[in-house]
Amino acid sequence: MNTTASARKLSVAEWSECHIPPDFAAVTEAMAFVEDYCRARGLRKSLWPNMLLAMTEAANNAVEHGCKGLTPASPDALPIRLKWSWQGSRFTMEITDPGSFVPPPGHGELPTDPTAEGGRGAYLIAQLALSVQHTLTESSHSLRLEFDVGEPTWTPGDAAELEETINSMAEDLSTSYENISALFRFAEELATSDTFGAFTQKALKRLLALVRGNLAYLRLLHSDDQQLHLTSSLASQGGSVTPLQPLVPVASAWTEATACAGRRELTVEDCAALQPGDPMRNIPGSAVVAPVFFQEGIVGCLVVTRPLGAEYFSAGETALVRVVADFLGVVYTTHVLQQQRQAQLQLRRELQIASDIQQSLLPRHFPHAGDYRVFGLCHSAQHVGGDYFDVIELPERNGMLLVMADVMGKGVPASLLASNMRSAVRARTALAEDPGRLLTELNHQLVPDLERLEMFITAQIVWVSQVTHEMLLANAGHCPLIVIKGVDSQPLLAGKRSFPIGIMPTAQFESETIPLPPGSRVLMLTDGLYEVENEAEEMLGQQALAARLPELWECDDPARFCERLLHFVRGYCSAGAMSDDCTLLAFQRVTTRVSHADGIASQ
Repeated sequence: MNTTASARKLSVAEWSECHIPPDFAAVTEAMAFVEDYCRARGLRKSLWPNMLLAMTEAANNAVEHGCKGLTPASPDALPIRLKWSWQGSRFTMEITDPGSFVPPPGHGELPTDPTAEGGRGAYLIAQLALSVQHTLTESSHSLRLEFDVGEPTWTPGDAAELEETINSMAEDLSTSYENISALFRFAEELATSDTFGAFTQKALKRLLALVRGNLAYLRLLHSDDQQLHLTSSLASQGGSVTPLQPLVPVASAWTEATACAGRRELTVEDCAALQPGDPMRNIPGSAVVAPVFFQEGIVGCLVVTRPLGAEYFSAGETALVRVVADFLGVVYTTHVLQQQRQAQLQLRRELQIASDIQQSLLPRHFPHAGDYRVFGLCHSAQHVGGDYFDVIELPERNGMLLVMADVMGKGVPASLLASNMRSAVRARTALAEDPGRLLTELNHQLVPDLERLEMFITAQIVWVSQVTHEMLLANAGHCPLIVIKGVDSQPLLAGKRSFPIGIMPTAQFESETIPLPPGSRVLMLTDGLYEVENEAEEMLGQQALAARLPELWECDDPARFCERLLHFVRGYCSAGAMSDDCTLLAFQRVTTRVSHADGIASQ
């Protein structure tokens, strides 16, 4: 059946795609192509990290699970297809693999079991993408992700429509200032885009055509250095490009700074007659310099020039330059405010995701069996911190593994690194009885990622034997733990200092053995617990904190001790609130054997 184009409405979509082998390195290369695609179409830089995180996690799942057991016909087989498109405000990524995955109920939700190794990737993808859709055919499985990225170009409906509107009104600009003001009000309502640079080039081009100029440029004020920075410049077609000075001090006596200080436009009949040193002295011909304002605040200045021998600017043309300068002030300020709002919303969402991940990593139940009791908690001064701890009971080896770590940084990156470390530790419980070797293996695994991110992790691992009643301790750049051997002993700081994880790929960590007679108490902590100051700005310090432990830890209840310790530290602070994250993990060998019970962590 033949159908003409007028009989139906056609929808044309542009798609890009690539095929890759089941290899994690190929996923990284493919993501680089996708990033180039997005950057070329004006994607905001703030959106890419979360998109990359979600798409990489999905593609890695296709490699690891979708191609599991696959025997390719040849080494060059490319069973995974990545297909993407940007239409309107939506970016779509489709990842197809030869697998047969069917999402189970609750897929994409945060796992309720903190020890579960799977499910967090699906939860992360669901949080970062606008929508997630799985499709299964007889021969393949497809995952479709959508992201809200906004329009690829600045437009109040359509950039061409705005340009046409300005063009139609330009005929009356020289004689009717009222029409220019109407254009200004119209632009003020519509100037909500963040692609300010692209629009500035269009505005300068249109302005040069209207006033018959040969050069136009915009300087914007940076409040941090009080300099007028050259932001955008454009020469008319066939015009020569004059080298422009990149910075002009606001406090100088030069023409552009004078126009800003005087809050009025300046006209220069011959730039060559300006004082020596003035950046505009090298521009041949005449010029109009208009300050750029928003309300009462100076934003920058707009300069338009004409070549030597050309007729000087008329009053109408000078007024047009002034109105365009006001117009740019509104657009730029709106653009800055919009970016600030978007950054705040993005940060709030990232912090919430990171907080959910961090809380899911922490133990909710602690082993209270045999001769030992354990309790721990993590207190974040802000939404999300970099602290993490874990307690792994290994009854088949009559012991337990305790981990304390502090990841440098905040937000999603720190939470993901903490999640990686937790998984790496739990994958190596066979080394639990040799904490030094365990730390060495962890460092070897995590160094590449940490070096690339320019981050590191301080960590402390303790193995507690319920047979020999000894603890084996290894330390990677973390603050010493505090141990009280027996009932009446004095507190000691233990833990040989070494490099943090991620600093030296070849670092070797050693274990040290500490006996635990009945009544022994051990506190693993982060520095936020003792780096607090009182009203006299005197830091508490770890030694002073250790000296108070015997009176704070008088009972066989580590949970009660943690509560009393935090109360003491908060009382020491000048404002009654702790300004840094703090994490503590307390365990003790009780003097009376107790029956099995579970302690629940206070979140």
